[in-house]
Amino acid sequence: MQKPNFAGSTDGRGLKLEVLLKKPIRNVLALVRVNDPLRLLFVFVVFCLIRFPLIFGEFPLFLDELKAMLLGERLNQDARLYVDVWDNCSPLFGVCCELIDTFFGRYVLSYRLLAFIAVGFQAFWFNGLFIKRDVTTERTYLPALLYIVFMSAIPDFWILSPALLSLTFLIISLRSVVSINEYTTDASIFGIGVSMGIAIAFFLPTAVFALWLFIGLLVFRTTDFRQYLLIFYAAAFVLLVLMIWMYAEQLMFEFWKDYVLAHLPLTGIWRISLDKLLIISVLPVSLLAIAFFRTRLYQNYINFQLATQQVMFVWATNAIFVFLFSPEIEPALLMFFVPVLVFFVTSMLLLIERKWLAEVLMAVIVLVSVLNIHNNVSDFFPKLNVFDFKTLCAQPADNFPYSDKKLLVLGPDLSYYQKNKHCMPYLNWSFSQDHWAHLDEYQTLETIMQLFLSEKPEVVVDKEKLFPVLSNKLPLLKELYQPSKQLQDVYLLAPNK
Repeated sequence: MQKPNFAGSTDGRGLKLEVLLKKPIRNVLALVRVNDPLRLLFVFVVFCLIRFPLIFGEFPLFLDELKAMLLGERLNQDARLYVDVWDNCSPLFGVCCELIDTFFGRYVLSYRLLAFIAVGFQAFWFNGLFIKRDVTTERTYLPALLYIVFMSAIPDFWILSPALLSLTFLIISLRSVVSINEYTTDASIFGIGVSMGIAIAFFLPTAVFALWLFIGLLVFRTTDFRQYLLIFYAAAFVLLVLMIWMYAEQLMFEFWKDYVLAHLPLTGIWRISLDKLLIISVLPVSLLAIAFFRTRLYQNYINFQLATQQVMFVWATNAIFVFLFSPEIEPALLMFFVPVLVFFVTSMLLLIERKWLAEVLMAVIVLVSVLNIHNNVSDFFPKLNVFDFKTLCAQPADNFPYSDKKLLVLGPDLSYYQKNKHCMPYLNWSFSQDHWAHLDEYQTLETIMQLFLSEKPEVVVDKEKLFPVLSNKLPLLKELYQPSKQLQDVYLLAPNK
């Protein structure tokens, strides 16, 4: 029997059946280069394979995660942010922590799964640029794969944080800006401003991306002055609602002092030294530089694609300024460079004519990223860890026998709260230490004494050697608290007090 001739026939997706029969997909890059929505299922499986073994296994508890859980727990006890709980996080993130605590309690897995969902959404939404707007030479699902790989390479990217939630809304704005044209409705224009406003409300340093938004709209030259005002009005409306909320809660002064002023330029606390931050950035910056110049050397891009490249380059420059306005300088801020890295690396891989070379490069990127996160968590090769991320994690307190107690820790180490309850407002020690530095002032002593009498912490862990000074000035505390006979710098509430 004569074989049927399949030459020229297709499978409904523009691929010849002859090609599919003779050259089945044997590698990752070829798999995601096919413009088929089912390829997202493969990306999702890879995402689960990268994250779930560590999420459900030995991934360490970060101090920021513990602080978020303590914050949500306190806010659910009718405490007020900036007054009863001192921290520099945004009110919007405080609400998120409160809602998570309402439904899940102090359960770290819920925070990590929400971070997993946020990164997955970012990857999906960012990939829409490459499918719907043809910003590169091919329609591909490679950006989604690269996005989840790069966003899994550094441990800080795995936790739910204001920066991660803010980046989610920046990605929404990015896709809307690139998709804007003369037929874009006012509702879509208004949505760009709303997304930008929510991003700023979650993480104030992202206000620098307003410059990126302005330049991006100029580059595409499809927005008139009225639409600029509409975007500005939408973003200002979101922030105005936030201010009205703070005013209604009688928190305007505290909001301004503890949140807005905490983001003044060059006043951030360095949780990682500059030299180590630069060393961590060497590989991604080198890869980005190679990808950028390889992409710019290609001569056959249309004007729209060139404009998109300019917008992404401006995004990268704005991401640098985020460091200047952040209250804490930490590796997590590098996530704002991920969209730019994904964009130009995708463009570079699609331009490589030797497919085997592109496959090898893709394999190296995936392996280095996955091995880096596993090495940071498990210390297979400690010498390769430029920065010990465990310094940002909650370390179990040695020989600390107390659990389920109302605890006060005088110092930045929140690890003691893992099995205990937080009390008194001193959650963020960088704010609290300025208050405790004025123990020679009557008003400060009166405030502290009232807090002790009202909340009565059962255990006080004095890592800053402040409690003896305080008790000398407030003799009543000597009657209420006795030094522990077993642990140094630990004070216990006297029985029947």
